[in-house]
Amino acid sequence: MELPTIYLMAENNCKFMKPIITILLLLQSIFVFSQTSEIIKILNNELKKEIRLQFKNLNFDGDTISLVKEFTIDPNKILSVEIRRGNEMGYSLEKQEVPLSKIKIIGKDINIILETDEKDVKTITKRTYKNQEKEAFENNSSMFFTYLHFPNNEDVGDDLIKAFSKAGYKITKSYWYD
Repeated sequence: MELPTIYLMAENNCKFMKPIITILLLLQSIFVFSQTSEIIKILNNELKKEIRLQFKNLNFDGDTISLVKEFTIDPNKILSVEIRRGNEMGYSLEKQEVPLSKIKIIGKDINIILETDEKDVKTITKRTYKNQEKEAFENNSSMFFTYLHFPNNEDVGDDLIKAFSKAGYKITKSYWYD
């Protein structure tokens, strides 16, 4: 039995279309990755500056922080960071995670905050007190704290909005208090 010409043409087109579609999908994922890496670059550069400045600023008043794990975005598009916060009582390790797609607002109060509509931000805290007593707990909220709090950094918010937009996520700027 002989196959119709139209069927043979469609079969040949499928052979050529599969690699083209695969290449297009690969290029799109590379483009989106490069845009999410811009989000990471901004957050990590600014946080490293903050950490350096906390010791140089004579007016610094707060818990000192150090970076345990830089801002990252995993293959599931989860933004995370882990810091160590120390004070006179001991120290805490705090890890935050939030899906990029859930972030809707950027604002600034005590520090730059990425907000979601629901309790999509997971924070895992492990505390160690000076007497070596330990406690751990997990919390879900709508606020992802970036620990970027020094004044006159509204341009960082604007840069993050652009980077999120290029990565395909629409976020808006709300309040901005220095």
